[in-house]
Amino acid sequence: MDPRPLNRRLAKHFGAGWWLLLCWATLPVHGRDLVVLAPGDGYMLTWKMGGQLRILTSPKVARLGSVPLDRWVQVAPGGEALAVRSVLGELSVYAADGTTLLQRAATAFRFSPDGGRLAIATGKGLSIFSLQDRTEKALAMLPGAEEMRWTDAGLVVRARGALFLIPDNGVPSRLAAIGAKAPFAAAGNRLVYARPSVGLVSVTLPSGASENTPLPSAVTDLELAPDGGRLLVATGTQVLLQTGAGLLAELARTPDVRSLAFSPDGTQYLWAGPGGGRASQGSSLPSGSLTAAYAPDGSVMVTTRDGVFRREAATGKMNIAGGISSADGVNFAGLAVGKDGVVALSIRKPGWMKKTESPPETLPVLK
Repeated sequence: MDPRPLNRRLAKHFGAGWWLLLCWATLPVHGRDLVVLAPGDGYMLTWKMGGQLRILTSPKVARLGSVPLDRWVQVAPGGEALAVRSVLGELSVYAADGTTLLQRAATAFRFSPDGGRLAIATGKGLSIFSLQDRTEKALAMLPGAEEMRWTDAGLVVRARGALFLIPDNGVPSRLAAIGAKAPFAAAGNRLVYARPSVGLVSVTLPSGASENTPLPSAVTDLELAPDGGRLLVATGTQVLLQTGAGLLAELARTPDVRSLAFSPDGTQYLWAGPGGGRASQGSSLPSGSLTAAYAPDGSVMVTTRDGVFRREAATGKMNIAGGISSADGVNFAGLAVGKDGVVALSIRKPGWMKKTESPPETLPVLK
């Protein structure tokens, strides 16, 4: 596909530098990244481990819009497994050392909080795959599953625009209709989702008791701590934190939040966007941060135009871990796997774009 016709269409709508949209229009586990992508080839999902680079898949989209990164790739809590879904719907599960654990068709998937199980959705129903003994057992018949979250009461599944709770007995119970794109989060014994006319709805599982919290602006992202005790909320103007059933407290006033995340133990949290970000321990994240997430060891992974970096907690130093050079393409997001691995979503610049770019003002002297 020649990207130049798309370039002209996007330039007309967004301005001449349309490819910056791919870099700067990223929106918002525990944590999730939504990235705005345009149709066309060039996207890469790569896995760097032990100095070796593997191209896992080449994600594609049908139209311009935001796409959740976790529909393509997830890292198990603890970092000992990686699951990748191709554009054709084939799910591949790997151990952190690169061993293939499973390959099968899937429409959605989600690692359990302990990292030892993987919920898998197909066109017919749901199953649970055990990473330890590599066995898969049917859980429930529920076609149309799009997203899943693990809770103490069972799986919360979005299917055909509604949320369902599926306990261990495999009998689904309908919780609420929220539509296909409304943000939701679930962990511990809690489910939280956004409803435009109401604000936030917090549900206690499995009883179903709910409480509404009005908000002045629309919710763009939600994230719960692993135990469900704390909630991060992003709107079009604010980042908010709620502890338990307390009031929502403002953490920042910012119009463009792209990442919300809790540390693996739930004691720390962060938010990030192009204007920068902040971790709960008081350390700032750099301006130009596209996404940010916690690694399994609790360190912070930050994606910028120049790559995916691991940020040292003590010094704040950014050490390159993966991604692509900004001279060759654009980074979108990165996740840590195992001790030294990193998965990165990026796009290579086509040759015609490189030829039309302006050279730097100062050129190096060749000797």
